[in-house]
Amino acid sequence: MMVSHNRIKQFVRITLGCVCPKEVFRQILCQHSPALTDALCLTQKIDVGGRLLIYVFAADTAICAVNALPELVSIGKDERDSNGYKRLRIVIATPDPETVGPIAEGTFRKLGSIDEKVHLHIIHSDELHF
Repeated sequence: MMVSHNRIKQFVRITLGCVCPKEVFRQILCQHSPALTDALCLTQKIDVGGRLLIYVFAADTAICAVNALPELVSIGKDERDSNGYKRLRIVIATPDPETVGPIAEGTFRKLGSIDEKVHLHIIHSDELHF
């Protein structure tokens, strides 16, 4: 499946609200369905200019999101730090963001391992246009 760099740039800028400089978007790498562990698979992993790492995880339910968040944050932070990324954005894509969002955000805030360079976004599954 061909990935549109313009659509990813729009997703990062508009949907996620990222204010990365324009030059960061010259190189965008997107992997579909990469496995982080034997039991945890992302929908997409996006590298924006070697500076921004984005994990997109599909969660139909709040329980699914809550169960995945500790590993998403832990593995994502390790990858961010070991590869020199400036930020990690974890995106939970769900058909029910109104329900999943508050529960996932509460779990995220309780994780002791988050820092100011890790951001959580809860979006509707329909917002993935790439």
